[in-house]
Amino acid sequence: MKEYHTKYKDLIKTYVDEHKDSRISAAGIYESFTAQGIQINLATVYRHLDKLTDEGTLKKYKTNNAKQSYYQHASPKCANHLHLQCSRCGKIIHLDCECMDIINAHILGEHGFKLDCANSVLTGLCKECQEEMQHV
Repeated sequence: MKEYHTKYKDLIKTYVDEHKDSRISAAGIYESFTAQGIQINLATVYRHLDKLTDEGTLKKYKTNNAKQSYYQHASPKCANHLHLQCSRCGKIIHLDCECMDIINAHILGEHGFKLDCANSVLTGLCKECQEEMQHV
């Protein structure tokens, strides 16, 4: 089956690629596009985000109350590390470093628990937001 590229699909894919380290939402994309004078339907944004999720380009997360979904750029390496997300600005930090070996070994050895990092998100405040909050 031939894959069709539409103007909106390409715009949304570009937006997603430019925000690889951020939590994104359909509403955020819609607001960004309308601010730029791009006329797009919110349902179109959701449809393309769902397609990108099905393709494995994005990961979809629901908020605790399940009223809103957020998306994160996916990488095959994401299954091997935790993710840190700033609860203030939405920035995503991939904890793709040697400390993951220590964390995995500790949790497995001390707690008998094997981590599934593919959908992991730990929330807190990023360095930039902490600094901004100190200057307020």
